[in-house]
Amino acid sequence: WEALTHNLGRLLEYSWSAVVFDESHRGKSTKRWQRVPLAEIEGEADERAAQLQAQAAEAKSRGGFITDNDDGGRSMMIPLLNTAAAAAKVARAARRRLATTATAVKDRVRDLWGQLDLVEPDAWGSATTWMDRYCDRKPGAYGGYDTTGMSNAEELVTRLESIVHRIDYRDTHRDLPPKRRQSVYVAPEDQARPSGGFHRELQKAAKRGPSAILECKLAQSASGKRPVVLQLVEDHVRSKQKVTIFTGRKRDVDKLGQAIEKKLKKIEGVQVWAAHGGLTPTRRQQIIDDYMAHPGPCVLVGTGDAFGEAINLHDTDAALFVMLPWTPGQVRQWEGRFCRLGQKRPVVIYYIISEGTVDE
Repeated sequence: WEALTHNLGRLLEYSWSAVVFDESHRGKSTKRWQRVPLAEIEGEADERAAQLQAQAAEAKSRGGFITDNDDGGRSMMIPLLNTAAAAAKVARAARRRLATTATAVKDRVRDLWGQLDLVEPDAWGSATTWMDRYCDRKPGAYGGYDTTGMSNAEELVTRLESIVHRIDYRDTHRDLPPKRRQSVYVAPEDQARPSGGFHRELQKAAKRGPSAILECKLAQSASGKRPVVLQLVEDHVRSKQKVTIFTGRKRDVDKLGQAIEKKLKKIEGVQVWAAHGGLTPTRRQQIIDDYMAHPGPCVLVGTGDAFGEAINLHDTDAALFVMLPWTPGQVRQWEGRFCRLGQKRPVVIYYIISEGTVDE
């Protein structure tokens, strides 16, 4: 997915028999076009015709087109080169298309259009038409449009029956080793002081809205859980087990990695890796490979953003969610790193909750 836009030209040189979009929710975005409002055309009839022709020619030269706005004006639609748009071009170059995902809808019904358009290009209409029909699109309270609703649900379910194959979660995980979730509550007196920088982060988050504030406060809470995390890690490592930790910020990954190394230095054969988005993808993949190949005891510390999706970490005895995932999609994705085909032994997943904080 990360390489699509950079390699699109070369990909389109081939005549694809088939394309498989794994983790297809990463191509859900409807933002494939940039809308450029056009000034109202004035003058005599000949002048207006010339301006219309010039606008149409410019739009065509840029790979776009002219469209009428809902308010009566006109806009030039220019194609964007982003991940979703690149995926759509690859889909149209193939004869057969398959999309697979464990989280087709991570937010709203609107998540579906982009993925449906990948497997059946143009069969589901434009994004606007689709959201009018199935997302109850209407003017937003603060401008733009609200597409968070749902409409004509029965019709949509019927249409999906011929194209979507669903596998129940109980079936996909039926033959896997057991998974156990355990909540660990941290009393205020057992919480450490969070790392620096959160005051400024919260000020910036306040400008972006409630979701940004929540994410920042969860990361701040995670930063203060080091004493409990160190104890849990030591317990599992002394049993020669493999442990993965998801926290919230790069600086916390580095600090926690150093603290774990210091605490476990007397245990023979233990290996500790601390990795996050600040490392190159090649280096992160090498760390994952080394972790998976290690017989244990060992510890991998990372951020949920860097390791919580599309990564295989299923050779793990204990996973610690130090920063709590705050959406159902994240819960499913993060747990899915450890509970998946190839898993050979049970795993316990700790949700570490700081009392008196946003965690509760």
